[in-house]
Parts: sequence; structure tokens; C-alpha cells
Amino acid sequence: MLGLAPLVAGCLPQATIGSLGPTLRFADVAGGRVPMEHGIVVPTFEIQPRPRIDLDGPWRVDPQTLDDDISLTDRSSALPAIEAAAAGRQAQAFDDSRWPTVPVPGTFDPPPHGGTTGAWYRRHVAVPSSWSGSSITLKFGAANYVADVWLNGSYLGVHEGGATPFAFDATPAVRAGEDNVVAVRVANPPPGTRADMVPWGLIDWWSYGGLTGSVWLEASGAIRAARADIVPHLDGADVSVVVENRGPEAAAADVRLDVFPAVISPATLLDPRPSALLPPLPVPPTNPRLPPEGPGAIRPAPGQPPPPERLPVATASGQSANIPAGGAVVTTESLLIPDPMLWDLGDPNLYVLQVTVTAPDGATDTLVDTFGLRRIAVDSTGPRLLLNGRTVELAGVAVHDEVLRPAAGTPGATATAALGRPLSGSGDAIAQLRRAQSVGANFVRTGHEPADPAVLRLADRLGIAIWEEIPVYHFTPHTFEIAETRGIARQLIQEMALRDMNRASVLFHGVSNESTGGPERTAALKALRDADRDVDGTRLVGQAAYGFDAADGTSEPLDVVGITSYFGVFYGEDARADTAVALDAAHQRYPKKPVMILEFGHWADTPADEAIQSAIFRDTYAAIAPRRDTLPDGFVGSVVWWSLEDYLTSRPGITVERFGLFGPDGARRPVASLVAREFAALDAGTRPSTLPPTREPPEPVQAPAPPVTGLIVLAVSVALGGPLAVLALLAARGHRRSRHVRAAARPLAPGGVR
Repeated sequence: MLGLAPLVAGCLPQATIGSLGPTLRFADVAGGRVPMEHGIVVPTFEIQPRPRIDLDGPWRVDPQTLDDDISLTDRSSALPAIEAAAAGRQAQAFDDSRWPTVPVPGTFDPPPHGGTTGAWYRRHVAVPSSWSGSSITLKFGAANYVADVWLNGSYLGVHEGGATPFAFDATPAVRAGEDNVVAVRVANPPPGTRADMVPWGLIDWWSYGGLTGSVWLEASGAIRAARADIVPHLDGADVSVVVENRGPEAAAADVRLDVFPAVISPATLLDPRPSALLPPLPVPPTNPRLPPEGPGAIRPAPGQPPPPERLPVATASGQSANIPAGGAVVTTESLLIPDPMLWDLGDPNLYVLQVTVTAPDGATDTLVDTFGLRRIAVDSTGPRLLLNGRTVELAGVAVHDEVLRPAAGTPGATATAALGRPLSGSGDAIAQLRRAQSVGANFVRTGHEPADPAVLRLADRLGIAIWEEIPVYHFTPHTFEIAETRGIARQLIQEMALRDMNRASVLFHGVSNESTGGPERTAALKALRDADRDVDGTRLVGQAAYGFDAADGTSEPLDVVGITSYFGVFYGEDARADTAVALDAAHQRYPKKPVMILEFGHWADTPADEAIQSAIFRDTYAAIAPRRDTLPDGFVGSVVWWSLEDYLTSRPGITVERFGLFGPDGARRPVASLVAREFAALDAGTRPSTLPPTREPPEPVQAPAPPVTGLIVLAVSVALGGPLAVLALLAARGHRRSRHVRAAARPLAPGGVR
């Protein structure tokens, strides 16, 4: 162990801990508690029926090396230095005509070379004069990793976190009827160089820096529905609407809620607007005596009834409390839905909520979102997962938010294209999810970061279950301590929960992957679980921990026991026998929690590797199948193959991780047919829970021990307890073909039933 010290000492991330704090906070207001960021209520990031200027497309970009210490320093002290170094790049009049352009969403550091740590982005936008007097919000889908934003030279604020959205009140800075300039400084410190980021170390995916999500301006009245949070039940929903007042005077507002059954069809499936799923308006009766007001509009003649309207299945209305100027209130209604249609796997029944807010002057604002009635829970007497009160088998694949370039010589390949780009939009998302469905998957683990919103939107509409997580990846006791101090991991789980509150497909939240530590990790995961529950209590919370460690007690505060399982690949000798022993050990350690296998797989660099890949699936799955939680004595709630597709990595010495069922050209590897056959044989739907009596505790079992090198690494990890520990682990791993230890972790909530 001591021999590793000189090697690792030269690789340690710098010890600086940034002073940049979380920007998300919560405020108590009349009617409840609201999330606030950058001085406004955290809004919905769904496309609304409001005036909108889409800023996606080409932006001017100036890639450069930025000062990472300044990027992670509190802006009260760092902003003057940032603006001095900007040399006018943030100013409205700055000449950016010589800068190249890049697409947004996109990246400033396309693989395989990367190396650029930051960039300045600029975009000119004409704001119509009709927006004068409106309340204007500037929204960002995502920016990796730290983004500072200016509008016409006015500083709006900063956001840290690479995959969660943020917004600013742009009203004071917008010049309606004129040219406006949005300037963004994006810093993306290289992986493995700092211990105070989330993620903090070397990562096994490509960290695309830049404006990786959509950007847009949105106009509304001063009194507006900022967000609507929906808690689903099996017979209705509780709806909390946050009404915001950006005007100069206090006022109350009328609030009306209408719920309609969603219409999902080939014509609407890919449309990102929630309003696209509203039922069509009834066709009014033909009457030539009723002159039209405009295209498709009819004005009733005196004495004639108004044209037909959509009929909601549930409705409520009332008046909000008095909203102070610059403040907000919460109004909550419990809605019963007659003959409810539940969201389920392969049966994606959705509803559309339409919120109408009417100000005292008669101005109206409309917010629309979709939701599903469903309930995910744990039957601790099984133990088993219950979806809508019925047992369910989750057969899944893991994905990254990425689109790889086809290999040279295949259709679509070009010599100059980057190796990959961030996944973006409905077209990319549907291709990925249809590919998952082609192998029988009804469950998707969306990598190690919050998923692209298009993936979740389409999973809602296709009936695919989702495990979504934050990048608390390979954390150690030391980096958990730093994360707790800085509060960024807490902010990320809450921003993810706020963004995806109404996504029916998201059944699980993950708060850590492949992390180490005992009591320290347990405490950190419990804190993140509590942060998630502060926002959203409708999902189960879990981790993906090392499958070989039967003594791991860090899932105690969580709902499910998530593990990664690489027996016969990175540890152990016999994939089938060792997996079986490890699963039984996990069940003995947690007899009232379902075990969820969140990773297993093997790379396929060569035809010989492809044969091994198939054997690993066959042998590992043979141990899993008789323990599925839909069987009388089963307890395994999910199986996830790593991964659906190959993906790019930041790890030294490897450009593309070829773990996929499909290669970059879309070709199926032999293992894909095995996966499709076994997944098709599962009970893909659900069946009533038999709720058997609690079993007697089994005889003690021991999980297979990792190889000696793994034990040495774990000993170093315990002894060092900080970034050095994980770097020692990485040093021992070397190339993926060496037998090494991988780890993953996620927190569970006490009681297991939400």
C-alpha cells in the first residue's frame, strides 16, 4: 500500500475548496413553501403557451482557458475579477464578429481532444416592441459546469451544476424593440482536477462543456403562474400552484385548474409542448349566419350558444391570497378524477393540467403541464416493488445523454465530424428510447446525471420507467464532507426534483454512484434523501453500491438496495455462482428492501470480447432470474444491462467504452439478441401482489471476496479516507481489462413506501 503513495501524490486534485455557494433556497409564503433562485420563483421549464423567443441555434463562441479558482469563488468577491478578465466580452457593444459559431444546445469542447476548460458565448436577439411592459424570463436548460450570465451588459447571476436548469428575471435588462445581447461565461474545469465539484474526480463519460441545453426568452404578465407541482394519487391529484407577482403593487388573483385526458398520437408524440396533448376542440355546428372573426374562429350570433369547449374531467377554482409585490403565494387543490386511467409500463395514460391565472385587471396567464396517476412503493413483506399496488418487473438498460458519430466507413460518417455530441431534443431521445424498446426494455437508468428533459418527456408518453440520478460519482468520505460544506450536491438533487416533479416515468431518484465510506457515506446519503423529500416524496430513493460488499450498511436509510454487479468481470471468478451468493447476501442484510441491479455488463472491443459479453449476460442473468421479485420467494426488483449503446469517456487510455448492446453505427451485437429474448420472456406488465408472509431469516451467507488487489485498494481507501483513496482505487484499476473494483451508491428512505 505504501508503494502507491508516490504515484497517487502526484495525481491528487488540488485542495482548494470553492466558496461559491448554492443559489437555490426556499421561502415560506402564504399557502406554503416555494423554491427561489436568482430572486424569482424557480419556474417550470416546460414550453408554455406564452410569447417565446427561441435562442437555440448558432451562437458566437470564444473558447479559452479560464481561471477555475475564480469560477468557483463567491461572486461578491470574484465578479470584479471575472469582468476585468472578460475585457468587454459581456458588454452589449463588444465586437464578436470574428468569433466562430457553435450550435446551442451543444459544446465548446467536442471529443476526442477536448482540453478547453471554458468559453464565452454571445447571442444577439431582437426583442419585439410588443414585449414592452411584459415580465420577461431568460431560461437555460443546462450549462456545464459554471455559468455566469449577462444581458446587455447587466449581470444577471451565476449557476453551478452541469445538467440542471436555471432562470433569471430579465425584465430590467431587456430593451424591447431593440437589439439585445446575451453573454455567458461557461467554465468546465477538467475532470479530476478539483475535489469540490459534483462530479469531483475522473469520470467514465465525456463531460461536454458549454450550453448543453436549450435557451429561450419568455414573456408573461406581471401576475403569473410560475409553476404547478402535482402529487399524484390513484384516484386524483393534489395540485399546488405558485402564483408570482412581479408587479409593483400587491394583488390577489383568480386561479382556475382544469384537467383533461391527454391525447398521445403519432402526430403529438414528439411535440415538446404539453399543450399539444390537449384534446382537440369539438367542432362547432355549421351556421353560415355566424361570421368568422378570423381563421377557424366563430362568433355566436345573439341568442346563439357559444362554440363548444373542451370538457375537463376535473376542475377547481378560487382566489389566491394577497400576493405582495415581488412575492408569491401557493394555492393548493385536491382533485378527484372519475374513472381514473393510471400511468403504467407500456400503458402511458397521461392527463393535461391547465392553470389559468386572472389578474385584477383581467389579464390572464396560462400554464400547462402533463402528469400521470401512479404510485411506486415497496412491499416490505415481499420484499418487492409495487407499481399502482401491483408487482412489476423492471428490465432495463443504462444510457448516456450522448449521440456518437457513426464509425468511419458507415452511413452518416464524416471525416471531420466530432466523435460525439450531447443528446438534444425529441429526435435524439426517441431514437434512443425506441432502441431500448427493441430489446424489450421497460426501464432506463439515465446515466450518472439528470437526464435530458426530452428523454423523460418521451418516457412519459411511451410508458418507460426511469431511474434518474445526480453525479455524486465515486465520492469518498472526504469529498462527501466537502459536498456537505458547499451544498452543491443538495442543490442538484433538489433542482432535478423540481424540474421533473410532474414526470410520471421517473420512479426512482439516485443520489450517489460507486462511492466509498461507511458511517460518513450513510450520513451523506441520508442528508441527500432528506433534501429530495423536502421537494418530492413520490419517488423511491436509492444508490448503486458495490455488489460484492455484503457488509455494506449504507443503504439503511434508503428505499431500495441498488447495486452494480461485475462478478466474473472485475472481481470474482464465476459470474453465475458469485452473483447468486452476493444477491442472497444483500437480501440477508436488507430482508425488507428489494434489491435492484443497476449495472452489469462487459466490453466488446473484439469478436472474442463479444463472445465473453454474451457469456456474462447469460451467466449473470441465470443467477438473477429465479430471484425476481415477482416470484413467491424473490426479492430482485430490477435488472439493468450496462449499457444500451457505446459511449465516450474521459478516462485516460480509452476513447470509447464499448459496453453497448449496439455499436455507434447502430449494429446489434450478439448479446442484444440474448437480452431481447430474456426480457421478452418476463411478465412485462404487472399482476396482483400476493403479499406472502415474512420469511424466516436465512442462514448467514458470505458474498464472494474481491481479489487481493481489490482488498489492498479498499484498505488504502479506508486508511486515506479522501480523494487519495479513490485515486488509489483508480491506480489499482488501470485499464478496464484488469480485475478491479467498481462501486456505486444510492440512498434509500426509511419505511420504503411512498
